[in-house]
Amino acid sequence: MANINWGPGAPYTPPTLESAAYLFAQQLAVLQRSPSSNPQSKDIVGITTNDVTDTVSISFSIPCTPTRNAGGVTVYSVVQYFIGDIYVFKAGNTLIATHLLEAFKECIEFIQIKEFDTASNTTAVNNVSFSITSDGTNFSGSLVLDLTAIISTAGTVQYTAKSYLA
Repeated sequence: MANINWGPGAPYTPPTLESAAYLFAQQLAVLQRSPSSNPQSKDIVGITTNDVTDTVSISFSIPCTPTRNAGGVTVYSVVQYFIGDIYVFKAGNTLIATHLLEAFKECIEFIQIKEFDTASNTTAVNNVSFSITSDGTNFSGSLVLDLTAIISTAGTVQYTAKSYLA
């Protein structure tokens, strides 16, 4: 299980990288549907849940700005797109993002790194795919996750992402 350290006082604490990516995608989808958060009605995240197979497919298209850091490495920084994206990450977190959209991108990259690591991905699953446009202004791709469904005491169906990475 790819655990995440959330640090003290974190507002959300999904236990794994996969569940964090799913939670962040859901939160971004809510922001995206809000005219006050998304005045240009731009689609950044798409979520399709299959109740028969208990899987979710998440597509994304994240605006970025390319820069070079002091070491000469190109860095693709996420553009703070949504108004009201005030997610605050605490010191001690595994993720170092400063806002929700950036945290989602960081999760996707971290999942990809874990998938390349045979010790973390013992079954050689490839559930994430992404690319960056040649001008470096868009980070897009998809993530597929297996889900666990439970019926809450209130009668609602709740999904959580299953962990497949160590």
